Amino acid sequence: MTTSRMTRQRYPDDQYDRFWSTDEAHPLSTNISTQTTIQPSTEFAVPSPVLQKAIVPSGNSMKLVFFSGQVDVLLRNHFVILHFADFQNNKSREFTVSIDNGVHSSPYSTPYLNGLSVTGSWSSDSEGKYNFTIAATAISALPPILNAYEVYGRIVHDNPTTFSQDFDAIMAIKYEYGIKKNWMGDPCFPHEYVWDGVKCSDAGDKIMRIISLDLSNSELHGSISNSFTLFTALKYLYYTTGRLTESSDVYSFGIVLLEITTGEPPIIPEKGHIVQRVKKKIVSGNISSVADAHLGGAYNVSSMWKVVNIAMMCTTDIATQRPKMADVVVQLKESLDLVEVQGDRGDKENLASDTMSSMSTFGPSAR
Repeated sequence: MTTSRMTRQRYPDDQYDRFWSTDEAHPLSTNISTQTTIQPSTEFAVPSPVLQKAIVPSGNSMKLVFFSGQVDVLLRNHFVILHFADFQNNKSREFTVSIDNGVHSSPYSTPYLNGLSVTGSWSSDSEGKYNFTIAATAISALPPILNAYEVYGRIVHDNPTTFSQDFDAIMAIKYEYGIKKNWMGDPCFPHEYVWDGVKCSDAGDKIMRIISLDLSNSELHGSISNSFTLFTALKYLYYTTGRLTESSDVYSFGIVLLEITTGEPPIIPEKGHIVQRVKKKIVSGNISSVADAHLGGAYNVSSMWKVVNIAMMCTTDIATQRPKMADVVVQLKESLDLVEVQGDRGDKENLASDTMSSMSTFGPSAR
């Protein structure tokens, strides 16, 4: 079984970049595994190698019980996620789940070679512990199984934090201009680690606002970004722009392409910059998660992927890796040619599963 503790491991295809570890010493249980690929649930996207390991009760027991004391976890407020996938055989396996001594759930049946996740609500314990019980029902032919679980502690924000729209705006500026300052953590707090060039003001209710931004030594190139209008509390802006460069034009054009294809503005408060949002969406391999929903799927899938691919190349962080505008024009013409050759039919019927290998380089980079 895999947990979030001890010797930790990461998987390249884990879109949430979680740490996982294998528990070899859980009492009253037996470890089992398979080499067969398991399809994870879409909600939590647990990597297949994690789901390929599991535990079942030892002997004739029909119950699995866990206490946090077994894994040395101390969480006053916590959230538990249990992950299941059956790979032993396709006989019935049905069970109920109780988290933190709560009422047992309705019965669950583990899907064969597919992932299933069960969550509890936020719980509190005076001793900072959690527990869960997985018990087979009377009609189950097999004992319960558990492939993995995650436990998260609630982070209480007792300290001031930067206003979310200010944070999104300054991060958008960082990405657009490729600013190399050591901007990490919260821009305004702690006070001794306020970001270089940033000055903040206390707005009350533990919210800090960015009121001054000095980018005069950042060697900026290009026009002033629209993201600066998003600093509604900004009083002072110091900057020195250099000459317009082709790479800055290409970047701006890439943003326009993303706006057109997604139907979204560059910045959405609390959701970040459009480049980062699209990077997260394209890992699903489903173009409908990226394309403007108002289009209703009325587009050529291959052509749409081509345009998104071009836009992501134009907006890569490293300016020298962006294509020349002439190359962008050629690529866009090829995209139009696809529409003329294939028409709307493209492969819209396979929209939910359509992928393009060329998009793999644009996955999230949380590491």
